Amino acid sequence: MLPAAFRKNGFTLIEVLVVMAIFLGLFAMSVLVFSNMIPRATLDGVVSTVRADLLSQQNKAMIGETGGAGSASSFGIAFTTDSYTLFRGDSRSSGQDEATTTLPEGLIVTTSFPQDEVVFSTRSGASLGGSGTITLFEESAQRETMIEVNQLGVIENVE
Repeated sequence: MLPAAFRKNGFTLIEVLVVMAIFLGLFAMSVLVFSNMIPRATLDGVVSTVRADLLSQQNKAMIGETGGAGSASSFGIAFTTDSYTLFRGDSRSSGQDEATTTLPEGLIVTTSFPQDEVVFSTRSGASLGGSGTITLFEESAQRETMIEVNQLGVIENVE
């Protein structure tokens, strides 16, 4: 055993390097894991918003909201590849636009509905265009989510 005058407190260079290498490895793994979460959160957030807007338009049609007009009318959503528009009426071209939502860059929307419009019938809330799907595709993550609307107006997520 060394006398007290020769003992040194602290860590050796090797010990410090080993600990730094472990922390560097953990940091690298966490960056890889978290970098994939941002596109996933973006797609999930847009799916939730589109679904909420579909339900909102359907509810307006079912309760017979007039929107300042003399009588109740249908409500719907018209989709383009990078945005969608809420409208009142039987189609976007003959109806009145309420709001347009632009989707985040790199997110593409396709639908199987006629004229890319989902229109809900007054009072019943049924889909006037029959059954169809809305597909949201995130290019960077190569992920897609489908929202299905049947002819009765029931809205479901299909992965």
